Amino acid sequence: MPDDDDTHCCSATLIILGDHLDPEEVTARLGLRPDRIWRKGEHKSFKRPDGSTLTFDSVNEYSGWKLFVSESLHRASLPDQLQYWLKFIDAREATLRSLHDNGAEIVLDLFIATSEVADLSPGELAKLSRCGVGLEWTFSPGD
Repeated sequence: MPDDDDTHCCSATLIILGDHLDPEEVTARLGLRPDRIWRKGEHKSFKRPDGSTLTFDSVNEYSGWKLFVSESLHRASLPDQLQYWLKFIDAREATLRSLHDNGAEIVLDLFIATSEVADLSPGELAKLSRCGVGLEWTFSPGD
C-alpha cells in the first residue's frame, strides 16, 4: 500500500514483557531508548496526544519495554515495517535470545486496520523463533 494513502493504517511495535524485567537493562542491552517503559506494580497510564498523562486505578502485572518503528516508517506498509524489525532483530539476535532465555516475552505487536499483505519466509520465521520473538496480530476491519 502506498505511503500517501490516507486510509492506510497499520503498525508493527516491539514489546518486551517480564515478571522480573528491568526496563533500563533492556534499554542498555539493546542500545535504544524505548518509546515507553513501565514496571510491575506501577499504576497503568496513558500519554495523551497533548502530552498529559492519564493514570488508571489498575496496576501493571508485568514490567515492559515498548519501541515503535522509526518516525519515517509510521505510515509505511506492513511489509516495510516488518522488514525494519527483521533487520533490527538480526542485529540484536544474541541479546534478544538472552532476554527470552531469562524469562522475557518478546513480541512484534502487529495492528492492521486496512488491506495489507504480509509474507514472511520460513527463514524469517525461523529467525524470530530463534530469538523467542512471537507475532501478535490485531485485525480491526474498517467501515
